[in-house]
Amino acid sequence: MELGLAKLKKQFEAAREWLTPLGATQIDCGEPHFSEHAVPDSVKNLQRFKRPIPGVPASPEKKVTDNPELHAVLTAYWPIDSLRAEEVLIMVDRLKIEATEEPPAEEEPVNLAPGLETQMHYIQAMQASMQDPEPDFKPQFLYISRLSDAQQIQATREAYLKAQAEAEKLAKSLGKKLLEPSFVHPTFNSRTSGNSQRLMKHQRCLELLEDCSYYLQEDEIISDDPRSVEFQVNFSLHYYCE
Repeated sequence: MELGLAKLKKQFEAAREWLTPLGATQIDCGEPHFSEHAVPDSVKNLQRFKRPIPGVPASPEKKVTDNPELHAVLTAYWPIDSLRAEEVLIMVDRLKIEATEEPPAEEEPVNLAPGLETQMHYIQAMQASMQDPEPDFKPQFLYISRLSDAQQIQATREAYLKAQAEAEKLAKSLGKKLLEPSFVHPTFNSRTSGNSQRLMKHQRCLELLEDCSYYLQEDEIISDDPRSVEFQVNFSLHYYCE
């Protein structure tokens, strides 16, 4: 255990020396954990439903070693609010190239008898789906978007006026008159509702953020897409009527 912790510390210092010249303004190291804790919960939940397939060999059991490997999430921050879209893409592309390891040597293709190639691909796909998930140690890039103070004020004002108009319309239909509001609460979030793909991407980003040192604020949106995001303002208004 002591050797594993010392190795992590050494790797963190090496990463700091590598990332600082690349423009990172802050570099943090998360808490050490074992390999089995590096797989997102959503992937683990899907693996619970796997069932053996007739004719497909079961996945080999992993050996338990006396010295399990330790890991930690390294988080680096780059301010990109002053960069143009193309400058962000160039910077991210450079970081990906810098972090790319040498690809593993390709295995020699196996010559199969006619008619067996499709069947072998099917069996390999089934075997892959039954194997336990492996932690992904590739660099992950997440983008935090936030509104400026002027944008928040303008969006809040517009949302309030719209919510007030809807409340007055509802009160008028009931023969009531609105008094002063008793509760006012705006919330900012991304437009992910009603789109399952967006919801899954958003959930994946939140899971990745759990191991980082960054705390997402209520008026911030996280995404794995560097393009512009659209904020949605929800306004809760409570009125007394007469």
